[in-house]
Order: sequence, then C-alpha cells, then structure tokens
Amino acid sequence: MRTRLPLALLLVVAVLGCTSTPSPIGPVAPPTGGEAAAPTVVLPPFPASAAPWVEKNCFMGPPVGLQGTDVDLIAREGYALAHDAAVKVPLWVCEGIPAEQLVGPGDRDRSRFLPDPELAKGRRAELSDYEGSGYDRGHMAPAADHKRTQQLMDETHYLSNMAPQVGIGFNRHIWAQLEDFVRGIAERRGLAYVVTGPIFDPAAPAGTIGANQVRVPTHFYKIVAAKDDAGRWAAQAFVLENRKHESAEAADWSVFIRSIDWVEERTGLDFMPLLDVTEEERLEREASVLWN
Repeated sequence: MRTRLPLALLLVVAVLGCTSTPSPIGPVAPPTGGEAAAPTVVLPPFPASAAPWVEKNCFMGPPVGLQGTDVDLIAREGYALAHDAAVKVPLWVCEGIPAEQLVGPGDRDRSRFLPDPELAKGRRAELSDYEGSGYDRGHMAPAADHKRTQQLMDETHYLSNMAPQVGIGFNRHIWAQLEDFVRGIAERRGLAYVVTGPIFDPAAPAGTIGANQVRVPTHFYKIVAAKDDAGRWAAQAFVLENRKHESAEAADWSVFIRSIDWVEERTGLDFMPLLDVTEEERLEREASVLWN
C-alpha cells in the first residue's frame, strides 16, 4: 500500500572535518553555528486502510520532518517505510517485532530480490543497479525479523527496503551482528520497535550506483525501543559507518551508541513524534547503554 508525499527539501545535515583519531562512527556531525533547527513536523498521510500496519510497526507514530523532495510511503504487515525517489533508497523503515515473528516457516532461500511493485520505474532501484556495483543489497528491515510467514519474509526482499552496503566487514559481519543483537532484545522483551535508515554525509559523499543513480549512504542508523526491567519504555540509537569494520569493533556496542537526538540532527527526522514532552526528553536526549 503506497501513497506519494511531495515535500520541500529540507537539508539539515552538515559535517565537521575528521579528527586525527576518528571515532568508530565516522566524522558526520551536526550543523555548525549552534543548535540544529527542529525538523518541520508534517504527518505523513498514510491512507486509513494502512492504519493497522502503521500502528503495528511505528512506535509513537511514523517519523516525520525531512522526507525528501518526492517520497512514496509504503505500509505492509511487516514494516512501514518512506522511500525517496531522488536517492532510490528508504529514508526510514519502521518495524514492530513481536518475539513470535522471529520464528516460523519463512525461508530466505525461497525469497527473491525484486524491485518494489508499488513503485513506478524511474522512481525505484532495479536489480541491475546493484549488479557489479561492489555493494550488497542491504536490508533495512532484516529478513530474519520476519520468519512467521513466507509472505513476510518475501516482502523484506523488495529493493525499496534496501540500500547499498559494503559487504565484507559490514553488511555480512558487523551490521548482521547488530541485527542479531536487536533480535535478542525482541526475544527477551517480547516486543521491540526498530527504525533503520541511512545517513548521507555531504562533505564526503559515497556516490551512486547503477543507471538509476542509487545513492550510497555514508552511515546507517538503527533505533531500538523496548520495555526495560521496570516495565518502562527505553530507547537507544546505534550509528555505524558504511565501511569495512574490524571484527573486534563489535565487541563493545557502546562505541556505536548515540542519542536519538543525535540522529535527528543529522537526518532532519523527528522520531516517535507522538511522545509527550516529558517522555521525549527521557527517551531521546540521553545516550546510555540500556541493554548489555
């Protein structure tokens, strides 16, 4: 189910130069000259028929704010996403992951990568864009989050749910380990909400791939929300640079943790927009290790 959302382009991402000892996340930084302006809040107009899927997958509402110049909104049982026709990747993908969704007959070997039938040619990535590019088709909503049915599994293989990722040392290694880590949270807590998407560093762009000019992200974020031991909602964000990481870097996930505000400043998005002010302050402004 898809609806198109044309919005004015609002670019709120800028960078500072690399230091002599770069962080594991990389050099991407917020705009200089004081605090970044708050994103313009525009509620995406998902059709009413999509409401059950949006509610299932988007904790405290779908992200709002910067959506790009020409965006298609797609809601399916397993996820909801905003796909930018200009860059041919999703700007965000929301998942609600109950523990029971992680098990079932869904078999990745029976799924095929396909261009999204909800998107018109010219507005989407094609299989040929990735062929010979040197980049993997990186899932934003991972296939292994959706084993309950084969249909759920299959729908994660649409290219609208993909972005170009470095393969060895990233998509097939540290990023896959992060996905496993998040699934562990869903298993232990019974339910987790996840938002995943790209960050583009304009000072060091990674270029594009294919005839449709699919833009390569410089970083990826993954925001996780689940209930803590006290039964309160807790949330944290992980940010990883789209590069080969050494295996030892996954030993301490805390080096990749940032506050949700940190991600908002670099994407122009407002995550969990229906939070009240007190909960927003508590969940979004502190970067702390909530789960070992």
